Amino acid sequence: MLSVVYTTAPRKNALELARALVERKLAGCVNVHDISSVYWWGEKVEEDEEAGLLIKTTPELVEDVVRVLKELHPYEIPVILRWDVEANRDYEKWLKGVVVNGNEGD
Repeated sequence: MLSVVYTTAPRKNALELARALVERKLAGCVNVHDISSVYWWGEKVEEDEEAGLLIKTTPELVEDVVRVLKELHPYEIPVILRWDVEANRDYEKWLKGVVVNGNEGD
């Protein structure tokens, strides 16, 4: 079992967030995608060009990922969503081997 954490950020900050998570070995991989967002903020509808981050990690590291996102994220209230997912065995083994908790659970 792996976890995927999702957030959005300004494009200029997205790669910094991704790099911080990977360098700290809290994520094995972060995909950064350009997106357009439409959302309520204050009393009006806003539109922004952002980046979506798909952060691949282990369930044991999700709290640490969230802590780092909250610490480094430029938004006042960032979206942080989490899914627990099944992955192919080879990918799961690779990811667990590169994050801080190593091969726990194998």
